[in-house]
Amino acid sequence: MDTDASPFDTGTFASRVTHQAGNAVVLAARETRSELLEVAAALMGEELPGIRAEDLTVSGGMVSVRDRPEQAVPVSSVAAHALFAERRILAGRGAFGWPAAQVDPHTGAGDPLHTFAYGATLAEVEVDTETGEVSVLRLVSAFDCGKAINPLLVEGQIDGGAAMGLGSALLEELHPRYPTIEHLPSDFFGYLIPTVNDVPALDS
Repeated sequence: MDTDASPFDTGTFASRVTHQAGNAVVLAARETRSELLEVAAALMGEELPGIRAEDLTVSGGMVSVRDRPEQAVPVSSVAAHALFAERRILAGRGAFGWPAAQVDPHTGAGDPLHTFAYGATLAEVEVDTETGEVSVLRLVSAFDCGKAINPLLVEGQIDGGAAMGLGSALLEELHPRYPTIEHLPSDFFGYLIPTVNDVPALDS
């Protein structure tokens, strides 16, 4: 987002995009629809005196009178009228945020995030009993993610998480007391992460 126009935020990542930005888009769309119907009522009022925005509905690219679908005008015509006749752009704004979490000072319990998903990943491995080398053959993941707005993106998140888990378990040499700032090794040349060649068959 443009920091000149938007308040500071720690970021919208992964599932938060759908939850946070999605709700903002819904609010912006409702405002735009309201403006659209206002312009349409004025435009259609030339032939239908007394028509009001609340008498109209939008469906299939048309603005029509409720219960009288034959009395209709294309959304594109309404938008063009707004732009060229009224010199206005049909646009809405929306902002959505969640109240700051209240944290129990004694237990640390709170509800800071609203997009957690419970899940598990099972790894099928082979271990060389002489060298100790571990080969991961397959990663199978199951997540309770609720309604998947975009199933392909959800699969990508799950597969990406499985690959990250593989990296932290076998390649990245995280400090035994992870998470700390004492990660080993100390530079990115020695900090190995999984590449496409390291990731086994994935099933989510």
